[in-house]
Amino acid sequence: MSGPRRTIALSRWALERNLGLIAAQRSPASVVIDVRADAYGHGAVDVARIASEHGFVWFAEDEASAARVDDVVTQVVYGTGFGGEPVMTVSGEVLAVKQVPPGSAVSYGYTYRVEAAGRLALVGLGYADGLPRAASNRAHAAVRGSRVLVVGRIAMDQVMLDLGPADAQRGDDVVVWGGGDAPRVGDWAAVSGFEPLALTAGLGARFTREWRA
Repeated sequence: MSGPRRTIALSRWALERNLGLIAAQRSPASVVIDVRADAYGHGAVDVARIASEHGFVWFAEDEASAARVDDVVTQVVYGTGFGGEPVMTVSGEVLAVKQVPPGSAVSYGYTYRVEAAGRLALVGLGYADGLPRAASNRAHAAVRGSRVLVVGRIAMDQVMLDLGPADAQRGDDVVVWGGGDAPRVGDWAAVSGFEPLALTAGLGARFTREWRA
């Protein structure tokens, strides 16, 4: 796929860990794994296959089969809350880094101005990829291990970051949400008004999705 890197990395280790948390409390044969909306963007076929390997036999694929779904279990499975480890890491690519003077306006409508001289990073992700515009000027992303603010209005194909003291270069990966030191999807949900699984399910087709051990 041409264009900037847009990657959804899916962790088999995290999914298996989360399934183990559930199996430690309940019999896998009594649990329904919710794989609606293509397992909320994680890939229903792969999630069901991995869960089956761990003794889970029931899967909700549509509304008619979802009566026994437990929302807490679903959040644990995908790591969006209640102790689960995030299965999904969403990242994009730094396309450019620019030095700007104090007071510089950012993106459409000039909803953000830098307070001091600094650097902005342009990242090749936007609302066409599923990033909620409501998170503009409120959400954070991670670059080289540092959390930085998403500034200006999130555009269709691009988003800006105020790097502050953080370092970044063209070609760097930017983690929008994931695990470890990066923001969680729940952080983006809190500032955008969307549910975490609605955000993961809404990610676009331009992403390259890959499972990692």
